Amino acid sequence: MSAAKRSLGTIGSGKIDHLVIVFKENHTFDNYFGTFPGVNGMTLPRSPNPPPRDPDHRHSAWLSRQTTSVRQQFVEADIPAYFAYARKFTLCDQYFTDVAGPSTPNHLMVLAADSPFIDNPHPGDPSRIPSSLPLSIESHKLSWGNYGGYAFQYLSGVGGEKQVHLRPVRQRCGRRKTAERLMGLCHESV
Repeated sequence: MSAAKRSLGTIGSGKIDHLVIVFKENHTFDNYFGTFPGVNGMTLPRSPNPPPRDPDHRHSAWLSRQTTSVRQQFVEADIPAYFAYARKFTLCDQYFTDVAGPSTPNHLMVLAADSPFIDNPHPGDPSRIPSSLPLSIESHKLSWGNYGGYAFQYLSGVGGEKQVHLRPVRQRCGRRKTAERLMGLCHESV
């Protein structure tokens, strides 16, 4: 098909219509996807589902991970929706954390390539980052949405005003077994 006949957003047009980042915190790649076919992963003992305890997420715990980390993994039967996402979309098996620590600093690294924290901040911390991916997107007259990420409150000029509120999956979709239900067929904007 000639470039003149291709409409924007069609396959082969080169235009990206949507970018969705699913950011699963507190899990290693191998914990979720070590058994996914064809990835650079490793097989570990199977994890109870749900795990019996939540591991320590602080920076100091990360530094002692060689002796304290949970070395277990889920298999496809435990997390079928995530395996469905991985089959349908991009799965990054060579991605490594930016901050040796907990959730908030790593969320901010994804959103702004910066973090004023090495551990999660205390409630009410006034720290803000002046430049971010959402601000860059807006400067190009494009839209974006936040489907539950709390780290946006640390971005200057963004805050939570773009929050798209989601009811729990079971309330909005009934059973939560299919990736299609989680990828936008059952959400509501408020």
